[in-house]
Amino acid sequence: MKPAVLIVENDSHTLRLLEHIFTNDGFEVFLAEDGAAFSEQALARKHDCIILDIILGPQQDGAEIYQELLSRELDPEIPVVFLSAVSQRHPSVLALVNSRRVFMTKPFDYKELLKTVRKTIQSA
Repeated sequence: MKPAVLIVENDSHTLRLLEHIFTNDGFEVFLAEDGAAFSEQALARKHDCIILDIILGPQQDGAEIYQELLSRELDPEIPVVFLSAVSQRHPSVLALVNSRRVFMTKPFDYKELLKTVRKTIQSA
């Protein structure tokens, strides 16, 4: 069975690039371009990993939406890779980072991203 990854990214070019990378590497890929789609997708099924852009738009903070979902029904054991174009770690992400939740900056090395996702899935 293919590992399922939910990719949450508001930039359509980056979203399609990530879809291509993970599909070609044997993942079942689910996509969300905003906070509402993220919430819907995240609660609809259990994913093996979530790749989450922190800044999803002017009023949408991916880390805050993630924390809200954790307080609802989202399984806290699902690994998350937080992505951000900001080189400093986002304050709301710092409290979440652990062995199953990691932070990577954009631009990212796709091989390193794949390696990180596989490692977090294996550690779950």
